Amino acid sequence: ETETETETVEEIPKAVADQTTPFDADQTTPSSADQTTSEEAVLEEERESAERATETTLREHESLKPMVLEPLLIDRLGWHRLGGAVVAAQLLELGKSNPSVDPDSDLARVIGEELPWAYAKLAETAANGGADLDAAGTILGDARWLWTGAGFVASADVAVDCPGDLRPYLHGVPTELAAHSELLAALGVRRRFSPEDFARAASALAKDAGGAALTEEKVELAAALAEAASEALAPPPNVDTTRDGSVDGGGSTYPSVPDTARVANTVAGRFALPDHVGVMAPAAELVNNDADWLLEGARGTIRLVHPSVSQAAAEVLGARSLRDMFAVDKRSTDRLPCPSAQTLRRLLPVYNDSAFFLADVAEVADAAGAGGIEVALDPNTYPARSLLLPQLAAFQGPAVTVKFTGGAPLQPEEIAQLLSAAAPFKLRRRIVRFGNGLVTACHVTDAVFAVSAGRLCVFDPTGQALGGPKEGGSDGSAKSYSLDGGKLASRFIDQFAPFIAAGADPAGSGNCTVIRFPLRTEDQASNPKALSPVASANDAEAMRDALATFAADAHRILLFASSLTDIRAVCRRETPLEAGYTPTGPTAEGGGEKGDEVLAGDEVLVDD
Repeated sequence: ETETETETVEEIPKAVADQTTPFDADQTTPSSADQTTSEEAVLEEERESAERATETTLREHESLKPMVLEPLLIDRLGWHRLGGAVVAAQLLELGKSNPSVDPDSDLARVIGEELPWAYAKLAETAANGGADLDAAGTILGDARWLWTGAGFVASADVAVDCPGDLRPYLHGVPTELAAHSELLAALGVRRRFSPEDFARAASALAKDAGGAALTEEKVELAAALAEAASEALAPPPNVDTTRDGSVDGGGSTYPSVPDTARVANTVAGRFALPDHVGVMAPAAELVNNDADWLLEGARGTIRLVHPSVSQAAAEVLGARSLRDMFAVDKRSTDRLPCPSAQTLRRLLPVYNDSAFFLADVAEVADAAGAGGIEVALDPNTYPARSLLLPQLAAFQGPAVTVKFTGGAPLQPEEIAQLLSAAAPFKLRRRIVRFGNGLVTACHVTDAVFAVSAGRLCVFDPTGQALGGPKEGGSDGSAKSYSLDGGKLASRFIDQFAPFIAAGADPAGSGNCTVIRFPLRTEDQASNPKALSPVASANDAEAMRDALATFAADAHRILLFASSLTDIRAVCRRETPLEAGYTPTGPTAEGGGEKGDEVLAGDEVLVDD
């Protein structure tokens, strides 16, 4: 029975299933919408279960709650502010990635707007000092961190006083940093550039050109760098430089100016300059056109400095002188002894007979064995183009000239001796007992010129004519140049014009000595180097009176002379002169050119 009941039970559901209609099947199968709702419900239940588990875990483990830092700890760790070292690091990377930027781009605009904030933060760091400033200085030492509007540059390429527009190599302080002087000084920005900075910029310009000729704009930049370097080689006005090169006075916090004497030795000759076609080259390879009248014979054999660079700047920076190369043979130039300005200033008050300096010169002529002497007041100002040295132009004005004739001409060494003589002294076996040689002539002049024994001599006690010792130096300077059979005079026509007017032989073959005393001008008298503050050139009447006094005493001088037999005193006529003018010299009678006024013409007739 049991087995039969079981089979009956299993058969009933089967029979029921067989009797199920399609309508009944539709009623028992769940829909897709019901399935989606069911899944969301399951997910929501799992989410709530996870949250309950998290809350349970947090309650069980208190250390997993969010951290709340103490204000003191935040302050000690520096997390409450942005440090200067961080700003410096950001500027470092910004400068690395943007050494140059189009000034019209959006990037340049954004950088220009945002950087003042960064510089202000750095300025705060500089004001506070300490380790943060040291860190910023280390990070930005040689880095590009200064924004110029077209890129970033390093401190070495920026100065407070930048002489003109020298971009892209040297820059002035950006506007954003103009007020932060303490920051600039702390990070190596200097007050002004040194000559070495200008030399570095010129070398960079030459490297960028790659041996090609510069454009007109770049040539102007090269010339501006040269001018700035030559000016930087002179100490700044009103600034005393101590032995270590620091700047004394002013209280400036900026790094000091380098020792200019040391810089000059390293820059001269190496400074890159543009040549006549605009190609950059070291100054030592170029020639400074300081004697354009000699240029015609030198074309094709030399490489000239570009005319946009001044002669003064080219000379300072080491360019060779055309004047020296093609005019004066160094082997025929000698140095002579010369008294110092201090020595002459001590002697002049002792020998205060300035009105009688011509009588002293006459006694020298007699002791030298001269047969005649001609003293002339020459009021003319001669051209100053073709001169041995440019600074000699200041001595081309009115002068007193003295010509010795007969006997042997004075040697350069003898003239040097006469500039520091004191009576009694010996000259060519004769004793000068009363006069003071040529010392008293220094009452009216600061330099003495002479043509004698085939040489041109220049004696410069004060350093104004030959560019000798600096102010405060102990010794004067003097040089003699060989006339080279007249070649020197043909090259330097203006230099020799005053001597030819006085009767000198430009070839140096005549037995005469011509000494020229240029009268001190007002500008020379105001110079602290001057031997006397009296401007004798401005008082022509006084000089004429002195010549008249000498003429009136000429017969007395001849009466006691041992070799002089002829004395003439002449006032030459003033004549407008042009460059290249060659005077005819005195007339055959010895009375000067036509129109000259003869004040004295005394002679001693010797019975043969």
